[in-house]
Amino acid sequence: MTRALLCAAATTIVAACGPRPTADPRAASTAPDTAGLLIATTTVRAPLQLPAQLYVEHDAAVVARSAGVVDSVMAELGSRVADGMTLARLENVDQELAVAQAEATYENVGRLVNRARVMTKAGGVTVADSEQTEFQYRQADIARRKARRDLELTRIVAPFPGVVTARYARPGRFVAIGDTLFRVTESGPLLARVRVSE
Repeated sequence: MTRALLCAAATTIVAACGPRPTADPRAASTAPDTAGLLIATTTVRAPLQLPAQLYVEHDAAVVARSAGVVDSVMAELGSRVADGMTLARLENVDQELAVAQAEATYENVGRLVNRARVMTKAGGVTVADSEQTEFQYRQADIARRKARRDLELTRIVAPFPGVVTARYARPGRFVAIGDTLFRVTESGPLLARVRVSE
């Protein structure tokens, strides 16, 4: 009786210390043993050709910023231009006269302001009169700057260096504000849009 109990206890201990069975014994037996397995990799280079669309980064239409008649054209189709280069010029006699008149008015009011400032310190001019003269001086400066700006707008300039790819300006042609006169395209850099299928 004692020998039978000892054998049963030993069997129980051996069963408890042994490996536990998995849920599927076949899965455990078929699982590959990758310990120490060396996998060799190779890089394969194959030519890849994909259609692409090329775009230029800078391509702009140069429009008239002032209304008037085209007086002269300095750039032709295919000409290379620099940044700020004059492409064409509108008739600007009226603008030049306006600048001359504004400059003369500004100088005249400037003399009046200087005289009023001296007399104000001496007490010969009231504060109200001095302020009115200062206001006229600022107005004359604004009119002078506007006249210069109107004269500058008669110059049609290149917005960046590139090539003239279209020319619509012709001498003697009347243009309105916003009319397209040139198209300037920069030769580089080029942007490529590529579509890659999955």
